[in-house]
Amino acid sequence: MVNWWINEVKNSNVHLYIGHAAYKIGSNKAWRNENELIDQIKYNRNFENVHGSVFFGFDKIQKNSLNIKTNLKEKVYETQVLPPTSPWIDIIAPKPVTNIKAKIIKDGVLLTWDDPANNYADYYAIYRSTDKEFDEKNSKYLLTTVKRKYGLKYLDKNIEKNKTYYYKIAPVDRVHNQGEVKEKIILKK
Repeated sequence: MVNWWINEVKNSNVHLYIGHAAYKIGSNKAWRNENELIDQIKYNRNFENVHGSVFFGFDKIQKNSLNIKTNLKEKVYETQVLPPTSPWIDIIAPKPVTNIKAKIIKDGVLLTWDDPANNYADYYAIYRSTDKEFDEKNSKYLLTTVKRKYGLKYLDKNIEKNKTYYYKIAPVDRVHNQGEVKEKIILKK
Protein backbone atom coordinates (compact mmCIF):
# COMPACT_ATOMS: atom_id res chain seq x y z
CA MET A 1 0.00 0.00 0.00
CA VAL A 2 2.91 2.38 0.64
CA ASN A 3 3.91 2.32 -3.03
CA TRP A 4 0.31 2.94 -4.09
CA TRP A 5 -0.01 5.95 -1.74
CA ILE A 6 3.31 7.38 -2.94
CA ASN A 7 2.01 7.26 -6.49
CA GLU A 8 -1.31 8.84 -5.44
CA VAL A 9 0.34 11.93 -3.95
CA LYS A 10 3.11 12.28 -6.53
CA ASN A 11 3.50 15.87 -7.82
CA SER A 12 1.32 17.33 -5.07
CA ASN A 13 1.90 19.33 -1.90
CA VAL A 14 0.49 16.53 0.24
CA HIS A 15 2.64 15.28 3.10
CA LEU A 16 2.23 11.52 3.17
CA TYR A 17 1.98 9.85 6.58
CA ILE A 18 1.43 6.10 6.65
CA GLY A 19 -1.16 4.70 9.05
CA HIS A 20 -0.18 1.73 11.20
CA ALA A 21 -2.72 -0.60 12.84
CA ALA A 22 -1.19 -0.58 16.33
CA TYR A 23 -4.51 -1.90 17.67
CA LYS A 24 -3.57 -5.25 16.03
CA ILE A 25 -0.48 -5.78 18.21
CA GLY A 26 -0.68 -9.32 19.58
CA SER A 27 -3.82 -10.20 17.59
CA ASN A 28 -2.42 -12.73 15.08
CA LYS A 29 0.85 -14.40 14.06
CA ALA A 30 2.27 -11.40 12.19
CA TRP A 31 1.28 -8.99 14.95
CA ARG A 32 2.70 -11.22 17.71
CA ASN A 33 6.14 -10.43 16.26
CA GLU A 34 7.37 -7.52 18.40
CA ASN A 35 9.24 -6.11 15.39
CA GLU A 36 6.24 -5.98 12.99
CA LEU A 37 5.54 -2.29 13.57
CA ILE A 38 9.25 -1.46 13.73
CA ASP A 39 9.82 -3.19 10.37
CA GLN A 40 6.94 -1.24 8.82
CA ILE A 41 8.43 2.07 9.95
CA LYS A 42 11.89 1.11 8.70
CA TYR A 43 10.38 0.14 5.34
CA ASN A 44 8.65 3.53 5.06
CA ARG A 45 11.95 5.30 5.67
CA ASN A 46 13.19 3.99 2.32
CA PHE A 47 10.94 6.55 0.60
CA GLU A 48 11.61 10.28 0.80
CA ASN A 49 7.93 10.97 -0.01
CA VAL A 50 6.84 9.35 3.27
CA HIS A 51 7.02 12.03 5.96
CA GLY A 52 6.15 9.87 8.94
CA SER A 53 3.71 7.54 10.61
CA VAL A 54 0.34 7.70 12.33
CA PHE A 55 -0.66 5.04 14.84
CA PHE A 56 -4.22 3.86 15.34
CA GLY A 57 -4.83 2.37 18.74
CA PHE A 58 -2.46 4.21 21.06
CA ASP A 59 -3.52 2.07 24.04
CA LYS A 60 -1.36 -0.91 22.93
CA ILE A 61 1.64 1.41 22.61
CA GLN A 62 0.98 3.11 25.94
CA LYS A 63 0.63 -0.27 27.71
CA ASN A 64 3.91 -1.39 26.08
CA SER A 65 2.25 -4.49 24.62
CA LEU A 66 4.92 -6.84 23.20
CA ASN A 67 7.54 -4.29 24.31
CA ILE A 68 6.40 -1.91 21.53
CA LYS A 69 6.85 1.39 23.40
CA THR A 70 10.40 0.44 24.37
CA ASN A 71 11.21 -0.80 20.85
CA LEU A 72 9.86 2.39 19.26
CA LYS A 73 12.09 4.52 21.49
CA GLU A 74 15.18 2.36 21.09
CA LYS A 75 14.94 1.27 17.45
CA VAL A 76 13.23 3.98 15.39
CA TYR A 77 12.48 7.09 17.46
CA GLU A 78 15.70 7.70 19.40
CA THR A 79 15.09 11.45 19.34
CA GLN A 80 11.92 13.50 19.32
CA VAL A 81 11.38 15.84 16.36
CA LEU A 82 8.82 18.46 15.45
CA PRO A 83 6.41 17.62 12.62
CA PRO A 84 7.22 19.22 9.26
CA THR A 85 5.64 22.55 8.40
CA SER A 86 2.78 22.98 5.95
CA PRO A 87 3.96 25.96 3.86
CA TRP A 88 0.98 25.77 1.50
CA ILE A 89 -1.23 26.69 4.50
CA ASP A 90 0.90 29.28 6.32
CA ILE A 91 4.55 30.30 6.68
CA ILE A 92 4.25 32.97 9.38
CA ALA A 93 5.94 31.94 12.62
CA PRO A 94 4.68 33.04 16.04
CA LYS A 95 6.43 35.86 17.92
CA PRO A 96 9.07 34.87 20.49
CA VAL A 97 8.04 34.11 24.04
CA THR A 98 8.99 36.66 26.71
CA ASN A 99 9.76 36.86 30.40
CA ILE A 100 11.42 33.44 30.62
CA LYS A 101 12.08 32.48 34.21
CA ALA A 102 13.70 29.43 35.72
CA LYS A 103 13.57 28.33 39.29
CA ILE A 104 15.40 25.46 40.90
CA ILE A 105 12.90 23.60 43.05
CA LYS A 106 12.95 20.32 44.92
CA ASP A 107 11.75 18.29 41.91
CA GLY A 108 13.95 19.93 39.25
CA VAL A 109 14.00 23.12 37.20
CA LEU A 110 10.69 24.92 36.72
CA LEU A 111 10.58 26.98 33.52
CA THR A 112 7.88 29.59 33.00
CA TRP A 113 7.33 32.12 30.22
CA ASP A 114 4.82 34.55 28.78
CA ASP A 115 3.37 34.54 25.30
CA PRO A 116 2.32 37.75 23.54
CA ALA A 117 -1.42 38.24 23.06
CA ASN A 118 -2.81 36.94 19.76
CA ASN A 119 0.42 35.07 19.06
CA TYR A 120 -1.27 31.95 17.69
CA ALA A 121 1.23 29.59 19.34
CA ASP A 122 -0.26 26.12 19.61
CA TYR A 123 2.62 24.65 21.59
CA TYR A 124 6.16 25.37 22.73
CA ALA A 125 9.34 23.51 21.84
CA ILE A 126 11.77 23.30 24.75
CA TYR A 127 15.40 22.62 23.96
CA ARG A 128 18.12 21.80 26.48
CA SER A 129 21.87 21.25 26.40
CA THR A 130 24.94 21.48 28.59
CA ASP A 131 26.66 23.34 25.72
CA LYS A 132 25.92 27.09 25.68
CA GLU A 133 26.37 27.34 21.90
CA PHE A 134 24.01 24.49 20.98
CA ASP A 135 21.93 24.62 17.84
CA GLU A 136 18.23 24.12 18.58
CA LYS A 137 17.69 23.06 14.97
CA ASN A 138 19.44 19.80 15.91
CA SER A 139 16.62 17.57 17.17
CA LYS A 140 18.85 15.82 19.69
CA TYR A 141 18.40 18.90 21.91
CA LEU A 142 14.60 18.87 21.78
CA LEU A 143 13.65 18.02 25.34
CA THR A 144 9.87 18.15 24.99
CA THR A 145 6.90 20.08 23.70
CA VAL A 146 4.20 21.70 25.83
CA LYS A 147 0.72 22.43 24.50
CA ARG A 148 -0.40 26.00 25.19
CA LYS A 149 -3.67 24.78 26.72
CA TYR A 150 -1.68 23.09 29.52
CA GLY A 151 -0.05 26.36 30.59
CA LEU A 152 3.12 28.32 30.03
CA LYS A 153 5.41 26.20 32.19
CA TYR A 154 7.48 23.04 32.22
CA LEU A 155 9.17 21.12 35.03
CA ASP A 156 12.43 19.49 33.97
CA LYS A 157 12.86 16.60 36.40
CA ASN A 158 15.71 14.91 34.57
CA ILE A 159 18.66 16.97 35.75
CA GLU A 160 21.95 16.22 37.47
CA LYS A 161 23.53 18.18 40.30
CA ASN A 162 26.48 20.46 39.59
CA LYS A 163 25.68 20.77 35.88
CA THR A 164 24.93 23.91 33.93
CA TYR A 165 21.91 23.61 31.63
CA TYR A 166 21.02 25.92 28.78
CA TYR A 167 17.37 26.05 27.74
CA LYS A 168 15.78 27.55 24.66
CA ILE A 169 12.03 27.96 24.24
CA ALA A 170 10.31 28.53 20.91
CA PRO A 171 6.60 29.01 20.15
CA VAL A 172 5.21 26.78 17.41
CA ASP A 173 1.91 27.29 15.59
CA ARG A 174 -0.67 24.72 14.50
CA VAL A 175 1.10 24.06 11.18
CA HIS A 176 4.45 23.75 12.99
CA ASN A 177 6.08 27.04 12.03
CA GLN A 178 8.61 27.63 14.79
CA GLY A 179 9.19 31.12 16.08
CA GLU A 180 12.49 32.59 17.20
CA VAL A 181 13.98 30.94 20.28
CA LYS A 182 14.74 32.65 23.56
CA GLU A 183 17.18 31.18 26.01
CA LYS A 184 17.69 30.94 29.73
CA ILE A 185 20.73 29.58 31.61
CA ILE A 186 20.34 27.42 34.69
CA LEU A 187 23.02 26.21 37.07
CA LYS A 188 21.97 23.28 39.23
CA LYS A 189 23.83 23.42 42.55
